[in-house]
Amino acid sequence: RNATWVNGSLDDPAAWRESLEGVGTAVHLALRESAAPAAESARLHVEGTRALIEACRATGVSRLWMLSSVHARDAAGDAWPWAASLRAAEALVRD
Repeated sequence: RNATWVNGSLDDPAAWRESLEGVGTAVHLALRESAAPAAESARLHVEGTRALIEACRATGVSRLWMLSSVHARDAAGDAWPWAASLRAAEALVRD
């Protein structure tokens, strides 16, 4: 209710940025599968999240929620680039 689903690629912010106009809260659900190459995970999780945050700021979105994974907090995640990229994206959203 009172929600609009916007399906788009974090690689192409211009395609969905306009959808953020007038939005109070955005929910970030992009998540790369854990078997993806480390560079691809970092690009989507970190750079894609950064692009979304910039778009939210530019369009006046006041709150951004992000779906992450419990594995981002696993102790073994320190050696797992996928989990590290999620932690980095979480930090961007927190900041």
